[in-house]
Amino acid sequence: MSAGDYVVIRSAFQKKAITDYGTSVTRTPVTKTTSNTYGDETLSDGTPGSITVFFQPKLNKSWDFSKDGEIKGLDALMLTLYGQALTKNDKITYQSKNYRIHDIDDVYLEGNKIYRRANLYITD
Repeated sequence: MSAGDYVVIRSAFQKKAITDYGTSVTRTPVTKTTSNTYGDETLSDGTPGSITVFFQPKLNKSWDFSKDGEIKGLDALMLTLYGQALTKNDKITYQSKNYRIHDIDDVYLEGNKIYRRANLYITD
C-alpha cells in the first residue's frame, strides 16, 4: 500500500465511525502529581473541552480485549481520530456519567496510525 492509501483509510474511519456514528463527549485533561513526602498521588482537572468520538458503553456484559496475553475489563470503549490528544486518567463525561481513561492503544495498519482506542471505567 502507498502512503496515500493510509490517508484514505484514516479518512474513511473519520467519515464513518466519527462523522456518521460519532457523539460529542467532554474531555477534561488530568494532571497527576506525586507528593515528595509520602508518595501520595493527586489528580487535578484541567480545562474541559468537547470532542467527537465513537463511544460504546458496556451493554449488559463486560468488554474484554486480549492484547499481548493481558485481559482487560472495562466499562466503555472509545475510538478517536489518530491525532486526538488523550492521556491516561483523563476524565470523559458521556450522558451525565464520568469515566476515566484506563489505557490507550494506537491502532496501526502496516506501521501507519489509523485511530486511537481508549478503554474507560466509570468513576461515579
